[in-house]
Amino acid sequence: MARPSARIIASYFDGVKEIEIMDRPEVYCVLYQGKPISLRYNTYKLEAAPKRYPRTAFTTLAPCANLVRLLNQQFETTDFTASKKL
Repeated sequence: MARPSARIIASYFDGVKEIEIMDRPEVYCVLYQGKPISLRYNTYKLEAAPKRYPRTAFTTLAPCANLVRLLNQQFETTDFTASKKL
């Protein structure tokens, strides 16, 4: 079954690129013990490596569930969950 197409709210085109704002009915986020989280990656092997802040909120469930599974495996817990926010 195909995913329903998103409704375009507004669009902008400058001759080279087009930006479309689309309506999404829900957002999935990663929770730790029931509270929303943010992530930060630090790299210590490289000089002056920037901190990275990966996403923890997604418009579809699949990448959110994959991140939850990865975090639960890395931290050896089941405290990470995915939740739908309206």
